[in-house]
Amino acid sequence: MRTLGKIEGIVRRKDPAYLRHQQSLDSSLVEIAAQANEQNVEGAVLGFNQLTTSCIVCYKTLRAVPAEPRSAEPRAAKTEAK
Repeated sequence: MRTLGKIEGIVRRKDPAYLRHQQSLDSSLVEIAAQANEQNVEGAVLGFNQLTTSCIVCYKTLRAVPAEPRSAEPRAAKTEAK
């Protein structure tokens, strides 16, 4: 995950929103590893939940593309074809 984040970071390194999300991702990964080393299952699960939330928020912020309004032409073409 960290490697993937770093590769993606090369492309988006100038985007401050992405950098914040990348820091959140890294923080979650560090927490998961620390909790796993302590054999703390609950802590690792919490870290995983934070990681998942971080991914979802990043996706919504940086990758979600608003839907474009559909034109009426395709519907009209279908109606005329009948």
